[in-house]
Amino acid sequence: MTDAKEFDTVIDASWAEGLGCDVALLHTPGCHLVTGGLALQQLRGAYLVRLGTVVLVYVHLSLRPQAERVVAGLSLEAAFSVASCALIAGTDHASVKGPARHSFVDRSGFVARSDIIDPPDVRWRELEPDD
Repeated sequence: MTDAKEFDTVIDASWAEGLGCDVALLHTPGCHLVTGGLALQQLRGAYLVRLGTVVLVYVHLSLRPQAERVVAGLSLEAAFSVASCALIAGTDHASVKGPARHSFVDRSGFVARSDIIDPPDVRWRELEPDD
C-alpha cells in the first residue's frame, strides 16, 4: 500500500464484508442494523461497532425485532454501550464481552513510544514483523 487513502479503502472493504453492509453505510452517521457477513451470521447474539459518528449493530435474526426497539431513537453513546447490548441480547451486563477497540496503522505509524513515558516503561517495545 502506498498511501493512507488506499489503506482506508482496504480497511473499509474488510469491515463492510464482515458486517454484511455496503461501504457507504460505514460513513453514514447514525445507528444502523446490518445483516452480518458469513462469520457474524454464526453468532447467536449481538455485535456492535462504532466508527466515529456511526454505530452498526449486527444481531442474530431472532433478536432483530428487539434490536430495532432498543436502538430506536438512542444517541450513538447510548446505542454503543454495554447496557444496550445486554438489553438487545436479553442478558445481563456481565455477559457482554467488551467494549473492545480495534485500531489500524500502516508502517509509517510504528514508532517507539517509550519516548513519551518518563521513566521509560520496560513493558513497551516496538512491534516486530512477527507480531
